[in-house]
Amino acid sequence: MAFTGLLALVGLTGCASFEGLQSSLIFRPTDTKLTIDTPALTEMQERWIDFTSEASGKPVRLHGLWQEATSGATDAPIILFLHGARWDVTSSSYRFRRLRDLGFAVLGIDYRGFGKSSPDRPTETLAYEDARAAWAWLARHHPQRARYVYGHSLGGAIANSSCTATPPSTRRPWPSCSGCHGRSAKWKTAGRVVLPWGRIHPRKLS
Repeated sequence: MAFTGLLALVGLTGCASFEGLQSSLIFRPTDTKLTIDTPALTEMQERWIDFTSEASGKPVRLHGLWQEATSGATDAPIILFLHGARWDVTSSSYRFRRLRDLGFAVLGIDYRGFGKSSPDRPTETLAYEDARAAWAWLARHHPQRARYVYGHSLGGAIANSSCTATPPSTRRPWPSCSGCHGRSAKWKTAGRVVLPWGRIHPRKLS
């Protein structure tokens, strides 16, 4: 029994160590700000997404930045923007501008452990949950608008997961998902859109 208990303790320690490595080596969150396009950043509005985490059992508050489409049209399609490793969502303000120039409204969020979001250590499980919570928030607040998810760098993998984890019974209100930097190469793609800074590989959810 003592040996079994020791193995269990070693296993738990190993899991905790792995999560710590995952956070420090993959997500690499930093308090340092990287602002490339200050004018674009000043045009954004803050949004807050509150939910209770099924993974941790704790209340969560996600910080987001919102920009309406350049046209101002209230029926413009929306992109949920998922940022990459290290920097928070403010570092992608210039990417917001490019997406807006294509006719989209944009909501970008910080995963837990980044920016102003809840200060939990970021992990793969929590980041996926944060993306799904933001996706659900958009569905509640903008039910009539076409919605897409776009991931930059590490965010591309999180975008992929958001697509594949969407329950079939709830897919139809969400027309499409997207990942970038070729992270969707294994998908059965419905087409390819080439943008000035990369590619989006869309997959229909209906």
